[in-house]
Order: sequence, then structure tokens, then C-alpha cells
Amino acid sequence: PELAGAVLFYYAYEKQIPRAMLALAHLYKENGDEEKYLYWLKKAAQARYAPAMRELAVYLLEHGKTEEALKLLKRWEKEGYCFASILLGAVYEGDYGELPIDFNRAIYYYKLAVKQGCVEGYFRLGRLYLFLGKPAEALKYGEKYHQLAPEQIKGLVLLSRIYVALKEFPKAAEYMAKAIKMGYVPGYRELKALQGYLPVELMLKGEVKYRSYLIAARELGIRDFNLSLCLSYEAALRGAKGAAMYLFNLGTMVTKDYQARAIIEAANDPNYCPAVLKRKFNKVKEVLKKRED
Repeated sequence: PELAGAVLFYYAYEKQIPRAMLALAHLYKENGDEEKYLYWLKKAAQARYAPAMRELAVYLLEHGKTEEALKLLKRWEKEGYCFASILLGAVYEGDYGELPIDFNRAIYYYKLAVKQGCVEGYFRLGRLYLFLGKPAEALKYGEKYHQLAPEQIKGLVLLSRIYVALKEFPKAAEYMAKAIKMGYVPGYRELKALQGYLPVELMLKGEVKYRSYLIAARELGIRDFNLSLCLSYEAALRGAKGAAMYLFNLGTMVTKDYQARAIIEAANDPNYCPAVLKRKFNKVKEVLKKRED
């Protein structure tokens, strides 16, 4: 580390290379020297190294220095740095700083970012218009973002959510399936909205499986107590959001001896629930194939 620091200092101080300045700033930050971190971060930003400029603005916003951050961002936005327009939009959308939310100003800056050639602006506009209940408008920007950045999972997820809002569920499922195959783990609500449209095999793959378990458990409820118990228990063990609470609620519905014994078996025998799921797995698949009316 000492040698690395010396090399970085040489290129930052002697050669005035902005990338080395930012790397040196990060080294000081890792060692807990906030003063020197900020010094070299500002030096790199002054040299107009975009990653350092963005990091400095975010640092100021997150440390309550909104006015100073806005002054820098507006100056950089006029110089044509599209990341500055994105951050200004994010400030007015409420992501950073303490200013009152102003969606119209956020849209203004995101559109400015798009004009400056910033692809991220399309994603931000699509997401914001969807939030504002304008899915048709959101679709225009979501499709453009995906066209320009097809490798980005968040673009696929955005399009899926937009098509759900438009009630075009087969199309929404198509984009969500692509996102899942690329590693995205959808939340319970996303899976629930596309239940019956997403391939069951995909819903029962990897970490997505445990979110799907919770869907099946909630639909089965007390009607098939043992299966519902084991689905929610396995999901809870894997940290699926809401699974532990549902498991608790299911326990409060116990009225019969066999239900109480099932809870004890699941807690004491690690093979109990896997055996129940193996025996009744076709029932789980049937539940996940059903579409809501």
C-alpha cells in the first residue's frame, strides 16, 4: 500500500494526471483521511475528470451541502457534462439533497441530458413517467433506453413494469423473462403481477424460486397447511422478503393437532420440508400457472 500510494502521489502531484488524483483520493478515504480524500477529489474535479466531478457532487449532496453541489452542477451542465444534468434531475426528483421535489424540473434536466447525449436520461425519464402514472409516455423513453443499452438489466425491468401498467402482460413477461435469465431477481409483486405469464420453470429457478414459493404459499394458505408451511419456511430461510411474516401469520391460524405437529417437524427435522415439497411439487407448479382474473 505504501508503494502504491507513492506511485499514485507521483502521477497525481508531479504529472498532474486526474485519474491518479482520484485513485489517490480513494486510497486516503480507505485509510480514513477525509481531509486528504476531499483535497484530491476536488483537484481531480477541477481538472474536469468526469468520474471525480460526479463523485464530488454526490458527496456534497449526501453531506448536506446542497447549495454548493447545485452551484457546481449548474456550472458543469452549462459546460455540456450530461452527468450534471442527470444529477440535477435526481435532486429535483428527491434522490439527493434537501430541495422540495419538483418533477417538472426533474423532467427538464433529464430531457436536457438526453439532448447532451446521455443515454441514462432515457431511463430516468421512462422511470419517472411510469411513477407519474403515464405509462404510454414512459414506454417511448424505456424503449429508446433499451435500444441504446440492450445489455442493461434495469432497462428490461423498466419495460416489463411499463407493460404491466399498460396491462399488456405477455409483453411484460417477455421482458421480465429476459431480465431473470440475465440474473435479475424480481420482487414478490413483480412475480405476482406476471403469474401465469412467466414460464413456471423460470419462476422456479435459482433465487427466484423462493419468491415464487411465497406466492404459492399465500394462495394455498390453510387449505394445504403442510405445503404452505414448508414453502414459506424454505423461502424464509433464504431471506425472501415477507416470507418470515407470512410464516408467523400461518402459525397463528393453527387449530388442529396435525398442523402443530407439522411446525414442530419442520423446525426439528431439516429433511421434513424438502420431502413435503418433493412429494407435492406438481401442485406448486399448478398454482404458479394460474392467472388472476
